Amino acid sequence: MSKRKNKFVLKFLTGFFSVLLVISIYNVFYNFNVRENSIESKVKSVSEEDKDVVVIDIGHGGNDQGTQNLYSGVVEKDITLEIGMKIEQILKEDSSIEVLTTRTTDVYLS
Repeated sequence: MSKRKNKFVLKFLTGFFSVLLVISIYNVFYNFNVRENSIESKVKSVSEEDKDVVVIDIGHGGNDQGTQNLYSGVVEKDITLEIGMKIEQILKEDSSIEVLTTRTTDVYLS
């Protein structure tokens, strides 16, 4: 390749990846704020009812499977979901506690 083409390709790739980086950073902060605001608003509305609020953060999910047992093939996301849902069920038996979970199905939360 000529030096001229190399400069063009380098400038193009630099510009492309710069735009991609800016978009990625924006998405990370936007999604974080949206998720934080939704949980925060739920907690505020529930806490006005004089109930204790418990938020269960059920980790992993979707394409983020966590670790996997090499012998049984069981993945961490399935265990955390099952345990989190059981804890939610137990806590909901107490009417003075409002229980919120970050997920109830096998989905990835960015």
